[in-house]
Amino acid sequence: LHFALYYYSVQLLAGSCVSRCFYQLPPASLIQCVLQMKRSGKEFQGEGNSVAEFTEQIDSTLKQLANFTYARKLKQLDSSIDTSQFVSDEDYRKETIFELVRSESDENYDTALSLATHYAVPKRQLYFVYLAWILTESTSSSSVFPTKLDKRGTPSHLLENPSELSRNLQESVYPRLPGCDLGRLCYYYTLLQSCEERGAKIKLKLHSPETHVRLLKKLRTSVQGLDYKQLMSEEGDSEAILRAAISSANGHVLAKMAGKFPYMGDFMTECVVYRILCEKLFWKDTGWIDQYEACQEFMERLDGENLKAFVMDAVASLRAIEEVALHSRIEIAKRAVRFARQRVSGKEKSGRGFSDEDLRSTVEELNFVLKHVRSLNESLLSDWANSENEIGRAV
Repeated sequence: LHFALYYYSVQLLAGSCVSRCFYQLPPASLIQCVLQMKRSGKEFQGEGNSVAEFTEQIDSTLKQLANFTYARKLKQLDSSIDTSQFVSDEDYRKETIFELVRSESDENYDTALSLATHYAVPKRQLYFVYLAWILTESTSSSSVFPTKLDKRGTPSHLLENPSELSRNLQESVYPRLPGCDLGRLCYYYTLLQSCEERGAKIKLKLHSPETHVRLLKKLRTSVQGLDYKQLMSEEGDSEAILRAAISSANGHVLAKMAGKFPYMGDFMTECVVYRILCEKLFWKDTGWIDQYEACQEFMERLDGENLKAFVMDAVASLRAIEEVALHSRIEIAKRAVRFARQRVSGKEKSGRGFSDEDLRSTVEELNFVLKHVRSLNESLLSDWANSENEIGRAV
């Protein structure tokens, strides 16, 4: 290829120079001289058809030479790349270039940019492929995302067209983001917020990008294992999603954000969050009375409806019937009634806006639960006595 390039260069100079001294130039210098003349727009002398033909041959040879050089470079980077297919197949070539940027390697990234320039692949596509890879597949911590991306100017290039970037992020990146990786989600919404600040019209099902960023910054420092995507989807089981991540250490944090969590066609309340926490703490171990007492701090924050729901879960649910001894269920119901009465009387009233009527209604319903559970015990004793009498008569 170098010899062909030298030959075509000699032919062009032969018609343009009266002197033949150019023959004394080293081949590389002669080729550079011709290429410089081409770039400067200088016309070569000679028959029109011949000049055009040699000029085209030089362009073709340069392209082949570049292909050969890049193919050899690609082989050095990845021996599995089919260099013949890379040169002849446009789709394979484009995907190979994209694959190069899905890497931490600066050499791969720089090579991909050079290839994109040579083969007229839009660099904006490369920047987005790299951004998508960082957000969805990179093993790097989300804390270093800004440094890595800014180093290569990725956000600044892509934000030149904020509408396109926001659309691509929502269509191509968000579906692949892990719901529990709050750091990645925070950076995703930070990018959407930047798009919005630059004029992009962003319509999300729930909340603005700014609100999501604010929530995620608080959550990622205190809550582990929360599937934020599912929680915000309005389709998942919000209680089950929160229950998986809530603890006595982060319950107050989640309760403060409750008004932002979708729940049964509306938004969650603090009382619901604290009730979920009480239920999780209660079922954490099998020392039922002790577990109930451990919930006292958070029961103070329950309204009547959620207090009833918690007590029913502990003493009258199918799980309670199967796992909690009857005497423990009776004791828990008695303590729950006492707790509710104390709130009504004002001895331990929380003052959190729960009405007296609501609390009195709660006392009545918990009394009913207690009577029901006691009746089960009396029924059991009666059955036991009848059984003993029958055995005695049989003897």
